[in-house]
This record gives sequence, C-alpha cells and structure tokens, in this order.
Amino acid sequence: NRRPKGDIKTYTGFIKCAECGCAYTGLVKHGAHNSGNYTYYRCSNYNKVHTKERNISEHIIDEAMQEVLESFDISDEQLKRVKKSIFEAVTELQDYEHKSIKKLQQDYDKLTVTIGNALKEKLTGESKIDDDTYNELISKWQEEKRNISNQIANLSESTKDTITRMNILADFANRVP
Repeated sequence: NRRPKGDIKTYTGFIKCAECGCAYTGLVKHGAHNSGNYTYYRCSNYNKVHTKERNISEHIIDEAMQEVLESFDISDEQLKRVKKSIFEAVTELQDYEHKSIKKLQQDYDKLTVTIGNALKEKLTGESKIDDDTYNELISKWQEEKRNISNQIANLSESTKDTITRMNILADFANRVP
C-alpha cells in the first residue's frame, strides 16, 4: 500500500529488519480508550514472514537513538557544517523547483497561445487545415497542457515531501547533544 502523500514517518527507510533485511515502515495505531494515536514501526515483510513479530513503538526507537547520539562527541563545528549543508540543499531545491516550474509554465503558456491562435484562424476562415486535423491538433495540445499541469503538481508534491524530510533532519540536528 502506498503511503498518503506528505505522511512521512521519522525512521521509515532508516531501519532494517535484522532477520530478513527488509525496511521497517511506520504506521499509526489508535491507543486504547481514546488515549491518542501512536506511531509504531514494523518490518515491511511483516505479513509474509514475521507473523509473530511485534510492532516497535516510535518512543522506544527515539530513546535508543538518543542513547546512540549521546555516545557521540559531535563538535559545534561539525554541527555547523551539517546545518550549512541542509541550508544549501534547501536553497538548491528551491532554485530547481523555481526553474522547473518556470519552464513548465512557459510551455503551458505557449500551448495556450497556440490553441487560441488556431481557434482564431478557424473562426476567421484563415485556417488551411481540415476539421479532422484541426480537432486532432486541439486534442493533442489539450492533452499536453494536462500533462504539464500534472508535472507541475507532482513537482510541487515531491518538493513538499523533500522539505518535510529536511525539516526532520534540521530538527534532528538541533537536538543533537
């Protein structure tokens, strides 16, 4: 099952099963007696191999990660480099998204003008193509516009997921002891 867009769990993709090597994935469980929602992780191969394996609560993983982090001696200089890298990556992502969307928008605008001009030529009788060819071209251009529109939406959604992951990483960098 695909995860809902924007629903990124902290440790998804970072933890592997010791038994089969598959990735652990996060899922939300509802607590008993309206005690809230909790995030758990389990092997993505759970239903095929590990039918008796238990879920691991995110707070247990957080505690284990905190113990590991506390065993590291990370200098302020190293932490500054990590933060600088995150900052540069966000800037590069913004530039890439801006340039990509600008190019796609230009292509979209050109198609809009082309369709408008074709319609004007048809209305004034200046069009030198038959009705079947005209209709075929209009359909092709409309489909290209829909594809560009979808590409813009997908790019925005992908960027949103990446920014969410970078926020998690930045939060992590700010909490390092």
